[in-house]
Amino acid sequence: KDGKEFKGGNVENASYGASICAERNAINSAISSGYKKKDFDKLYIMCDNDKIGTSCMLCRQTIVELFEDDRKIIMMNPKGDTLTLMVKELCPYPFNSEDLKWKVDL
Repeated sequence: KDGKEFKGGNVENASYGASICAERNAINSAISSGYKKKDFDKLYIMCDNDKIGTSCMLCRQTIVELFEDDRKIIMMNPKGDTLTLMVKELCPYPFNSEDLKWKVDL
């Protein structure tokens, strides 16, 4: 939200579980620089082909936990085609901290 930009790229690994997507790479870079939950304004995502790519579910979980629901996720391809969604549209049924609270109905 303060105008600072963080970049990230896919870092793939032979052990797929050890790979990290560009979205989480950029977000983790911001977190390691002292930024916190809800400090984020928007996220840009670009694929290197004609397809407009969306975030994987691991990235979506990170986004939903660190971005406010009304923040924009702008997905694009190198041709300039874009798809813009708010976090609540990209992740309409989030798993968040409220899901971790134990509730008992008696």
